[in-house]
Amino acid sequence: MTLLVGDISFFVVALWLTLFSRAREIPSWEVFSQNLLPFLIIFAVWILVFFISDLYGRPAIFFRHRLPQTIFNALLINSGIAIVFFYFLPYFGVNPKTILFIDLFWSFFLIFSWRRFLVPLLLRGRRERIYFACQGREVEELKKEIKTNKQYNSAIVDGEIGDLGRSHVTTIVSNPYGDNEGLVKDFYQLLFKGVNFVTVDSFYEEVFERVPLSMIDERWFLENITNRSKIIYDFLKRTIDFILAFVLAIITLPVYPLVWILMKVFDQGSLFSFQRRLGQNGRPINLFKFRTMTVADDGGRWEAGVENQVTKLGQILRKTRIDEIPQLWNVLWGDVSLVGPRPEFPEPVKQYSEAIPFYEVRHIVKPGLSGWAQIYQEGHPHHGVDIVETRNKLSYDLYYLKNRNLWLDISIALKTVKILILSKGK
Repeated sequence: MTLLVGDISFFVVALWLTLFSRAREIPSWEVFSQNLLPFLIIFAVWILVFFISDLYGRPAIFFRHRLPQTIFNALLINSGIAIVFFYFLPYFGVNPKTILFIDLFWSFFLIFSWRRFLVPLLLRGRRERIYFACQGREVEELKKEIKTNKQYNSAIVDGEIGDLGRSHVTTIVSNPYGDNEGLVKDFYQLLFKGVNFVTVDSFYEEVFERVPLSMIDERWFLENITNRSKIIYDFLKRTIDFILAFVLAIITLPVYPLVWILMKVFDQGSLFSFQRRLGQNGRPINLFKFRTMTVADDGGRWEAGVENQVTKLGQILRKTRIDEIPQLWNVLWGDVSLVGPRPEFPEPVKQYSEAIPFYEVRHIVKPGLSGWAQIYQEGHPHHGVDIVETRNKLSYDLYYLKNRNLWLDISIALKTVKILILSKGK
């Protein structure tokens, strides 16, 4: 939130400095507000570009060696957007046009200075001192991450609980307190010293943005996951799904005859494959895709071991994500959402449900074309049954189920667009 407020403030200050430097006098409120109105629209677009560029994530705060190039790229894109906006949409134009270029100069200077120099100064005095009052594999993962990853402005404190009051500890990470009355009393005394308390599973989620599967049980699901309909959220999500899918489906219609012609030229096969997947609550659905394999992939290979190979055209379609365009019709019909856990083939789901505890819970929400796991998981399940990576993917899916809201969905959608543009992702 600090970064967002700072960016907006400096965009506004840049406009004020623009008017001041051009007229060489303090601009009146009338002049300032007259120019501010069209710029507010472009400011909103600029903030969106910053968001897509990950300038509001943790890396933007702590990975200082990446920051100059990231900011420069984002501001360069913003400049192009502003020029198109003001020059080709005369209704929102500013006069004279030199105001725009002066504003771009001040925006570059102020935002870069704010992000590169002022933000680190603000964080320098907020160094977290963390004490782990627990042990285990997850705790060691957390300690290693905090010690080795430069993005965390934190230090790990060792010692006895009774000495923590003199160690200036800011956060204590522990297991759920249970019946340990002595520990609770010790922690209670530290509460008056401004110490924050967090359970290790919650802290793990905050750091890695996924759920530690080995630390959860049925009680965790009862407390954090609900299958109850969220009326407003569900309505808004379905409305956005339908509108965006309809617009994108219309825009991409010319792709269908082009792919059909290429398929007729290269392999004479069918245009579509209809893949059997599992939808919400395990309901079977047919997922539409452009065929990319020698045999239309309906998921039967799981049962029959059918030998199937990706065609040369299919490799191009997959690399460019064009093969997934027909899934927009699945979104329109309500089988899937734009955002949610990816739908799986029925056969491996049976094996995953037997090997991975709580795996079936991921099906209580409607699946999506892109999800939290697709954005953040480093490794992904290979074709075939992959228990290890699927277990890891479930930890991301459960994080989404616990925290799902409209803002998280928008975040995933925007990051998916970024991945598509940069031709990377899973």
